[in-house]
Amino acid sequence: MAGSFPLRLAQFQQRKPPSSGGLAMRPRNDRHEANACVRCLATLSTAVPTGVHQRQVFELPAPPMEVTEHQATICKCASGRVRCLGDMARWATDIGGQ
Repeated sequence: MAGSFPLRLAQFQQRKPPSSGGLAMRPRNDRHEANACVRCLATLSTAVPTGVHQRQVFELPAPPMEVTEHQATICKCASGRVRCLGDMARWATDIGGQ
C-alpha cells in the first residue's frame, strides 16, 4: 500500500464536513494558537502542535437593503377646503415635505 496514504489524505481534505449541508463553499479558517499552559502558565511559543480542535461557526450574511417608496394620495374634499391624505405607515420617513 505504498503511496496510498497521500491519495487518501487528498481525498479526505476535499471532503465537505457533514454539517455543511453539501453547500459549494470553501470554509474560512481562523487559527487560534495556544500561547500559554493553562495549568503552569509556561509559554508555548516554541511548542510543536500535536493536533487541532475544530469548531464551525455559520455566519449568515446581512440581507441586502431594500428601499420601498410609500406614496399617499392627496385630495381635496368636495368643499375644496380640506386637504385629505391617504393612510401611510407612521414609521415611513417623510421625504416629500408636503
